[in-house]
Amino acid sequence: MNREEFDKKVEDELAEVQKTHANACAIFVHPKIKVGEERDYSNSLVGYFKQPDRVTYGQSLQLFETNKLEAKILVALKCFVAGDERIIKEDNHLISVSMQIGEMIEVEESELKKN
Repeated sequence: MNREEFDKKVEDELAEVQKTHANACAIFVHPKIKVGEERDYSNSLVGYFKQPDRVTYGQSLQLFETNKLEAKILVALKCFVAGDERIIKEDNHLISVSMQIGEMIEVEESELKKN
């Protein structure tokens, strides 16, 4: 599978997931390849993750102060909604996913004005 086919597959699957989890996103893990090798995307793993709820976000913030990696893993495990389960069950994949988790969290901008 080439990159274009892979992207189309992920786009279609993500659209389906977003029917029940509006702001869900996809995170992929690609197997290592040797320099000069062309990537075969059929071996890539894809997981679909919803946005964390308030409770999950709060738990991760508490944990973040003492163990950043475990905080990100907590979010990944609680927010996984679809895809290849190896992405959250195998440590090497889960650690890779956790590196992307912070990018997926969307928080609204707010302001405070005091007199």
